[in-house]
Amino acid sequence: QCSSPARFKMAAIGCAVPARIQTASLAPTPRLGPLRGHHQPSGVPQARNRSRQQALSGRSRLIVCAAEKNKTPFEDFKGFKWKWEKPKDVGYEGVGSDVRCNLNVEFEEAILGAEKEVEFQAKVFCEKCKGQGMLKGTTIRCTPCEGKGRALTSRKLKVKVPAGVQSGSTVRLKEQGDFGEPPGSLLVNVVAPWSTSTIRRDGADLYSDVKVTQKALDEGTTVTVVTVEGSEGSLKVPPNTKSGAHLRIKGRGAPTAIGNMEERGDHYFRLVVSE
Repeated sequence: QCSSPARFKMAAIGCAVPARIQTASLAPTPRLGPLRGHHQPSGVPQARNRSRQQALSGRSRLIVCAAEKNKTPFEDFKGFKWKWEKPKDVGYEGVGSDVRCNLNVEFEEAILGAEKEVEFQAKVFCEKCKGQGMLKGTTIRCTPCEGKGRALTSRKLKVKVPAGVQSGSTVRLKEQGDFGEPPGSLLVNVVAPWSTSTIRRDGADLYSDVKVTQKALDEGTTVTVVTVEGSEGSLKVPPNTKSGAHLRIKGRGAPTAIGNMEERGDHYFRLVVSE
């Protein structure tokens, strides 16, 4: 038996060790932790030890799992495709709104029809961000459209004004309004005068005054008149015609239906005695 410290050290190498000493040396090392019934100081060391044990145990499970599958822990991410999704409050997805504007036309243009240019503002597809509201592949909000996918822009467009329109009539141009799916329409409100210095309009009929002398009305005469197209014509005044009488040119008024020049009202010329 080894009794001295020196002899005890030698016994660990070659001497016989008592059974009680062997049992003590083979016992597992106890895990450090709080002892029941004893007050442990609260604070960081205890929480740090617990977090470290959890992290080690989780890492061990990950390594074991990877070893069982015969692959590295990061091979599960192979083939994974990242998809960028824009926030819900940017870009535009919806029906485009209608846009309204006014168009001033001349009296003759409202009667006969014309092609005019109209200028208006509408929200168009933003070319910089391609309607997404964000710059491509980023979360940077597009400045021109303020993240809406549509930018307010001034536009010019040729408008065909149909013959026979009146002041307050609306011309609709489909898909020329705000951008959307589908786009809105452009609603053009026509503003036209009801009369000129020589012609006034009442529905589909037109009226003009022709000045004549009383002698011409008594004896009869021929007067020169101008139609809405600007062409001149001659009308015969029979003898003994009273002042205020009307002479008519049939089919030279405004269209009875918008856009239909085949059916027109009449143009009346009232004879007025001049001093």
